[in-house]
Amino acid sequence: MEGYQLRIALKEIPAVWRRVRVPAGITFRTLHRVIQFAMGWQDCHLHDFSSDDDPTVYTDNSEAIEEYEYYLKNPEELARVHEVYPRDADEIERQREDRQHPPAVRQAKVCV
Repeated sequence: MEGYQLRIALKEIPAVWRRVRVPAGITFRTLHRVIQFAMGWQDCHLHDFSSDDDPTVYTDNSEAIEEYEYYLKNPEELARVHEVYPRDADEIERQREDRQHPPAVRQAKVCV
């Protein structure tokens, strides 16, 4: 089972960032919760997910068929995905990690 190591950073404030590890099959809804926890946020703003090469935008209200079908057909697109908060336009980068994580890490969402 493959996992990802993410560097979560505020686009306009480079000194503020976190690194977390998540399983490869994580949904955007769960990833959003991980990001909220890691940054100490309280889920007070609307948000969406998108990638550089795909015009589809995923919100917390539409976790399903579009996301699932697209990434089944294009798993390489998971290499770079953004979560954007309107107005502030904070950008969070999701970068695919090349190495495998031990089983204990794969099962837990951890802040590194």
